[in-house]
Amino acid sequence: MLELLSLRIAKKLRAMDPKGTVPIPVMAYELGFRLNFRAALALTALLGWASGELMYSLISFFTFVLMRKFSGGLHMESLTACAIISALIFSMIPQINVAPAMVFIFTAISTIIYGIYAPNFTTESIPSTSPVLCKIITVTLCLANFVIASPVLALTFLVQAVLILPIVQKTKGVTDHEINTKNI
Repeated sequence: MLELLSLRIAKKLRAMDPKGTVPIPVMAYELGFRLNFRAALALTALLGWASGELMYSLISFFTFVLMRKFSGGLHMESLTACAIISALIFSMIPQINVAPAMVFIFTAISTIIYGIYAPNFTTESIPSTSPVLCKIITVTLCLANFVIASPVLALTFLVQAVLILPIVQKTKGVTDHEINTKNI
């Protein structure tokens, strides 16, 4: 659905500017990315509001986005499915009761995963930031949760950490060639 919408918008933009230099597929890709972000945010806000956990749902959303920017990870094939599943995850995380000891354990597991595997980008999503800096940022953000002790952050970090594991990417058909895991 989001893919079709982004393609339609790209075609309309091209019709408004037939001499434009950006190919329609490139415009559609960028529009899809932006629509996906907005759809996931809107759905997260709606579900968070409906569940009475708007603030924590949004904290989970923005924490995930920040961690993903610097750690990479598996991408879903469908933008629509990504927006819906992401919103469900971000709105469910605040509903989960996590014992303080488990917050510590989840944070420790996440920190170890980020320390070993971050960043792990597919060839389509490599940022301009250096891999060493990406690793430092993700590990530092995780380490901060040892002080904050937030169950929402611990679960969000863990969900994103699982998505950077090479085994998860291989089960979804991403090959070693497509994974840009740098030895840091």
